[in-house]
Amino acid sequence: MDSSIQYQIGLDLHKKNSVLSVVDSDGKKLGTHQIPNRPEELDVLFDSFAEPIHVTFEATRNYFWLADYLNLKRIPFTMANPFLNRAIATVHAKNDKYDSAMLAQLSRAGMVATCYVPDIWYRHLRELNRQRYRLVTLRTSLKNTIRAYLDKYNFQGLYKYVFGSKGIRWIEAQNFPEPIRKIIAKQLNLIETFSIFIDELYEMIKNRILNHPFYPLLNSIDGVGVVHASTIIAEIVKVHRFPRIEPSPIRRIGCQHPGISR
Repeated sequence: MDSSIQYQIGLDLHKKNSVLSVVDSDGKKLGTHQIPNRPEELDVLFDSFAEPIHVTFEATRNYFWLADYLNLKRIPFTMANPFLNRAIATVHAKNDKYDSAMLAQLSRAGMVATCYVPDIWYRHLRELNRQRYRLVTLRTSLKNTIRAYLDKYNFQGLYKYVFGSKGIRWIEAQNFPEPIRKIIAKQLNLIETFSIFIDELYEMIKNRILNHPFYPLLNSIDGVGVVHASTIIAEIVKVHRFPRIEPSPIRRIGCQHPGISR
């Protein structure tokens, strides 16, 4: 831990509010604050410190805005892995004040198991990839439902891929009873809508990674196209952040033990 840091702030992040505990370089607790999750509220607290501060918070689904705020304010921070910080996860009297204070103390002692925080470009690429994956999964589920209805009513398709343009016209021409016909019609409309959005996401992903230095190398591998290349780029980010290739029981993708240097 940087010896110039005078104050460690443990931040227990929630949806609407956060609890912050402050300790000095000797480990003395200076106070606990509960404030709304608004940048102007954080400004008031953080600007009250004349000496360097460091913020530690646990990985949550809503950390994006906080990481962007701290980067903008040039405040050093650490995102802790809640699964590896057992001192917090297994305590019997767990509460927000204890969590924030323990985060601050662990950070002061250099004992925080950290999670890697990619910059905003890679985070957006991850979101594009994951949104596309979700939509493809939903579209596949809809197609499987329609296939099940074809089997239930013994309509055997004339086409190997029944969801091509000719296959869809064939499905619509089958004599399904009501309300099954209406269900299938709605599902076909959803499939078309999802397909349009999936294609748009693909183009967004492609345009984002075309100029990435790793893309030509990844694309030269048989079977690796835009989707696979973008997933590898987004999830790995920087190869050198992995100090070794041997498997370790304490390692997780994107996370590392404090004893392993980046």
